[in-house]
Amino acid sequence: MFKFLAKSAVFSLIWTRYRKMIVSTAFLFGSYFIIALMHRDYLSYAKLSQANADIALSYAVKWAALLTVSGIYYWLNIHKNLGKSTAKATVNSGSDKRKPPKQSSGDGSRAIARDPFAEIRRKDKLSSKAEQILKK
Repeated sequence: MFKFLAKSAVFSLIWTRYRKMIVSTAFLFGSYFIIALMHRDYLSYAKLSQANADIALSYAVKWAALLTVSGIYYWLNIHKNLGKSTAKATVNSGSDKRKPPKQSSGDGSRAIARDPFAEIRRKDKLSSKAEQILKK
């Protein structure tokens, strides 16, 4: 029973995390198989009917279809994920470069007095908690 639960948990974790990639990869391989099957059928038809003039065109169509399916797979899985990771990177790097809050146009001394971190910002060197303990 424990084996069944462990296998189910692992499968569930993998499926929820990689469902889009698994389905799209299965679609990619299925599309490759169908394109190759259709091309093979056309070649056997052309051989039986002695229509050898369009065989070169059939290979061009086959490779165009394979490249189109591969391009769609790339765009859905890799290109979109790259966009998400670069967007996350810009959000994370933007948080490191924060500017101090602007003072209101009214009374500037009130804005500074309300800022609880103003004293910390004015310090030249900040000491960690470990350094403070060692000083004691």
